Order: sequence, then structure tokens, then C-alpha cells
Amino acid sequence: MASDLTAKERLIVALDVTDVDKAMDLVNRLDGLVSFFKIGFTLFMRGGPDFVWELLKDSDKKVFLDLKVNDIPEVVGNYIEMIGQARVSFATIHGNGEYLEAAIRGRGSKDLKIFAVTALTSWDANDITEIFDIEIPMEEYVVRRARYFVDIGCDGVITSPLEVSSIREAVSPDVLVVSPGIRLLSDPPNEHKRYADPATAIRSGANYIVVGRPIIHASDPFRAAQRYIDAIEKGLAKDESLEDANPQHDEDFNVLLTAAVPKMRQGART
Repeated sequence: MASDLTAKERLIVALDVTDVDKAMDLVNRLDGLVSFFKIGFTLFMRGGPDFVWELLKDSDKKVFLDLKVNDIPEVVGNYIEMIGQARVSFATIHGNGEYLEAAIRGRGSKDLKIFAVTALTSWDANDITEIFDIEIPMEEYVVRRARYFVDIGCDGVITSPLEVSSIREAVSPDVLVVSPGIRLLSDPPNEHKRYADPATAIRSGANYIVVGRPIIHASDPFRAAQRYIDAIEKGLAKDESLEDANPQHDEDFNVLLTAAVPKMRQGART
């Protein structure tokens, strides 16, 4: 059960690099600490399915294939059927009910969890207005989408940590919630407009968090990952203090969340 996960099991490291050798080096450097890895478009274009298969040769490793596939239902269903055979654990689909239903049919009885993306963490309410020509509070938009996806049959949703508690109030406790947009106070938010620290995400009800650049670009990725795991532990213990996990800062994180939105930066969104 998701509630039985340890702090280490709740951390998904995003391998947002452009080189397969670099990705495998990161996996090896994190061995014994991190077992769950996200593969996105960039690395998948470089390494293809072969890299996924190679990573999954280690029975202790798990893969979150985050390609946000959006195609006609038949293609979506066939895609999910194929990656389900490869022992991929999580996959994202982007689309409406017809696409998601095709994914669920393609999955069949395989142990693959299908997730829908509520809204990218680089979006805020202004982006929703610009893209869809509607005015709606970001939290309401995200919760509506989460409820819609869950009603169709998705196993879980991808959402920023800021909406997790509201989603938890709106859906069954069995629904899995994965949160990107996670940063310690000592790490820059990059282009995330909706973000929070690991303990806040876990206390709010996230089952997993996704972290990329603060770990993979660190001089010591193992140590960086351990800091995030320590912060997850605090969230599991419902410890309100983040001082140990964020030694360089003593500001209230809620103050930071209400500060001006950071400027967009280039790079992956994790």
C-alpha cells in the first residue's frame, strides 16, 4: 500500500539529462539510496526503449515513463500495452476521457499505474487564461481535472504540492498523487511557479515526489538525494520544523510561496 512506503521509496529522481551514459552514471551513484527514476522525452529520445530495458534489468529499480502521450486512442492503447510488458511502474497520459479509457484497456491486468497530468508546475492561473481563454483559480482548475481523471479510472494524478491537500479532500484515499515542483529552501525553484518543500508535499498527502536538477546537477548526487529523503522523513513524522533539511534558511516557507513568481528559466520542468 502507498501508505506503507518508506521515505526512500517516495523519492523519484528525474533523469533529465541528454546522455545515456550520464544517466546510467547517476543511477549507479545513487545506488542503495534511490530506486525509482523518471524518464522523460529527452532521455527517451536519446536512449529509447533499450535504456528502459537496461535500467529494469536490475529488479530493484523502478521506472516512471513520463512521456505524456497524446495521440488517437488506438495508438495510446497500443503504447500502454507495450510498456506494460516492460515492467514500467508509472506512465503519464495527456488527453480526455477517450484517451485515458484506451490506456486503461491497453494496460489490461498488468501492474502499471496510469497517471494524468492536472497542470504543469510551470503554469499558474494566468497561463490557464492565456491558453484556454477562461478565468478560474488554479486550485479549482486542478481539482476539477483530478476528479475527472479519477472518475474515468486513472490510478493517480500528477500535481504540484500546492493542490495536494485539496485533491485529497476530493478523491478516494486510494488515488495516488505524485508531486513534481519540489525544492528545499536552499535550492532555486527554476521555472516552477507552483512549488513547495518535500515535507509540505508529504504532509499534504503526496505519495511520491519528483526531484530532478537539485539532485542530478549536484556535485554529490547521493548526498543531495539524502537531504530530500531526510525532508520526506520529516513530512512522514509530521514534524513542522524543516531546519535540519534546510540548514541555510530559517524563513517560513509559506512566505516564500507568496513571493513574486520567479522568472521562467530554460531547462526540464522537474
